Amino acid sequence: MPAEQQELWESYSLGVEPHRPPFDHTTRISGYNLFVSAYHGFATLGNEHVPTPRAFDSFPPFAVDLVGAMNVGGELRIQLQVPIAPVFHPERYRLLAKIQLTEPGKGRNPGLMRNHLASPFYAASTATVTIPNVASQPEYQVHARFVLLDTETGYRSQYLQQSFLMRL
Repeated sequence: MPAEQQELWESYSLGVEPHRPPFDHTTRISGYNLFVSAYHGFATLGNEHVPTPRAFDSFPPFAVDLVGAMNVGGELRIQLQVPIAPVFHPERYRLLAKIQLTEPGKGRNPGLMRNHLASPFYAASTATVTIPNVASQPEYQVHARFVLLDTETGYRSQYLQQSFLMRL
């Protein structure tokens, strides 16, 4: 990458907080990390390419609520509502869910969590996460970390961590 482009990435990284502690506004990421974040985001979205430098936009506040779930032929489909105010253009974002399914009451093991890209948002900011090859059970303990991926920049939001009991 030309030096001018590296310097541009570095200038865009000023003030961008890392996704790891400390979260005390005293640290930031490097231009290289911002580039890698964009590259990885686009690759996760299925659009792998060398990104052009873009300033980091703040992400909209978001929450994730379970709407329902069903097992269809060994595919677990989890429908989630992710309310994002229309002023933030929800269609710009995709939800990435890092999920671990366990028996009810079992704890989280971060090493067993797997990435699942949700469908694009549709009516009322609803998206579906599909997990293939899942044995049918009446209920699951779900441990998840959710992030928003920006489809225009490839950047990702800070994560939202949740655990919930899901009955089919």
